[in-house]
Amino acid sequence: MTNVSRYREIADDLRSAIMNGRPVGGTELTRDAQLPSHTELERIYSVSRETIRSAVGELVAEGILVSRGREGIFVRKLAVLPHPVHVTPFFQEWSERAKLIGEPSSDFDMRIVPAPASVAARLEIEPEALIVVRRLLRRIDGTPWSVEESCYPLDVAQKAKLDSPRDIPTGTMVALETAGLKEERWRFEVSARFATREEQNMLAMGAGAAMIICTDTAYSGDQAVRDTTELLPADRNMIVEHYPFDGGN
Repeated sequence: MTNVSRYREIADDLRSAIMNGRPVGGTELTRDAQLPSHTELERIYSVSRETIRSAVGELVAEGILVSRGREGIFVRKLAVLPHPVHVTPFFQEWSERAKLIGEPSSDFDMRIVPAPASVAARLEIEPEALIVVRRLLRRIDGTPWSVEESCYPLDVAQKAKLDSPRDIPTGTMVALETAGLKEERWRFEVSARFATREEQNMLAMGAGAAMIICTDTAYSGDQAVRDTTELLPADRNMIVEHYPFDGGN
C-alpha cells in the first residue's frame, strides 16, 4: 500500500526542485530534462516503486511532468510570462513581452451570441442581450499560452465597427475611441480555480492544473463598453503589480 503522506512529500520535493532548478540525483530538472528513472528515484528517496509512481503521477496530472512513452518522463516546466496589472489596456503589447520567451502567434475568431449572466451584469445590460465576442488564442513557440475573450454590447460593437470577423491591427481601444467611446476607467478582478476539461484540452494543461482568471471591464463615462476575460494557465503566467501606480500614463 502506498504511504500517502510520503508520496506527497516526494511530489512536493520534486515540484520544488523543478521550480527552483535544484538537482535531484545529480540531474538538474530544467525544461525538457529527463526525470531520473523510477529505480533511481526509489534509491534516492528510499521508498517503494509504488510510492514513486504515485508521486510522479501526481506531477504528470498537474502538467509539470510529461510522459513520452518508452523515452521516459520529462520536465514540462515552461517559461513564465509576466502580466502587469495596471497597464492600459490590461494586456497591452502582449506580443512584445512574449518575444522575450519565444515566437508569439495567435488565432482569432468573432461571434455574436446572447450574453451570459455574469458578462451581462458587468456590462450592465439585460441577460441574453446580444454581444459581440472577439477571442484570441495566444501561443508562444506553438504552445497555447492564454485565451483572451473580449465582449462588447452589440450597439457598441456596431458603432465602433468591432462586429467584423477580422482582427484590428490598431487595436479595439483605438476603434472605440474613434467612435467616441474612449476607455476612461477600468475595473479589474483576479481569481483562480482549477481548469475545466475543455480548458485543459485547449491550453495543453494537465488535470488538476490551476487557472488564473483576469477580468477587465472598461467604461467610457458611465457606460460599460468592454468586458475582457483572460484565461492564464498558472504554470506559464504570473500577475505583476508595480507601485506607485500612475494610471497607465
